[in-house]
Amino acid sequence: GIAGDAVLVDHVHPTFRSHEDLAMAIAEWMIASGLASELNPEWKNSAVQACRNRLQALDDLYFLRGQRALRSLRLWAAGRALEPPDFPDYVDPEEPSESH
Repeated sequence: GIAGDAVLVDHVHPTFRSHEDLAMAIAEWMIASGLASELNPEWKNSAVQACRNRLQALDDLYFLRGQRALRSLRLWAAGRALEPPDFPDYVDPEEPSESH
């Protein structure tokens, strides 16, 4: 089926919960495939709590920037913007940085 708003925040980006679900599924697959060891039987609870703590640590500015970027992207995708949205915090891996 087609993923909806409960899974994606826009056309391709997973929600925070979906990122958590993906991480858990990858970890479970790695353990089942023998690529990782389950050292702690409570690892799932610890991992979920770590994800939730990280989310709680994000400040309001993070979410305001995300809302602004998402609004711009939706306008552009609907053909109501003259140019693609600008994401000032985005770092293009193809462009040389000052640290190189």
